[in-house]
Amino acid sequence: MVQLYKPYMPDGSEILQDDHYRRLNDLTFRHLCGAHEKHEEKSNYEWIKDISQDDNRYGNSEYLRALGEFSVAESEEYTQSLATVVFAQAWLVSAANYYRSKGNLKAGRVFTGVPELASNLQVESELKKRAEELKELRNAILHLSDNNKVGLSNLGFPEAYRMVKTSWDLYCKILERAKTPPDDGHWKIQTSRYGLPSEVV
Repeated sequence: MVQLYKPYMPDGSEILQDDHYRRLNDLTFRHLCGAHEKHEEKSNYEWIKDISQDDNRYGNSEYLRALGEFSVAESEEYTQSLATVVFAQAWLVSAANYYRSKGNLKAGRVFTGVPELASNLQVESELKKRAEELKELRNAILHLSDNNKVGLSNLGFPEAYRMVKTSWDLYCKILERAKTPPDDGHWKIQTSRYGLPSEVV
């Protein structure tokens, strides 16, 4: 697991701002790790879904223990996924405004949302669509929208992973604009640092 150490830095320093968005990135991936761990843990108890009420295993101690463990893992996966999505946007907007302050991103005002950033970066339509999905999901989590078409009940590791990948792809576009392009295989490098899969089906 990645370790970040906070050196002494006076308030307002550029180094502190750079450190700030990197810590938000780390928080995002740590919560994604938690969601992944619980997602994997749930698979140990999937067998309970095949037990019908007329099965003699239904309601026995092994079934009830597994049901409890499954419920705990599912709840924790959901909680970690919620935090992941919120931090994914916070990290990305923080990074965008850091690079904006350095003059690498031209914008009339500070960035407050992901779709606005995607438009500024002039990304392809598919990434713009994913940026809008990230905003809608974050807004649904924080009750910033009356839009009920975003279903939070199915939020788990796969969706959180997809949202983090969206933030990562936009972050890499920022780096390219700042003339510091990421290394080849950057997503695989980043996910391996946190013990995460490099793709999720």
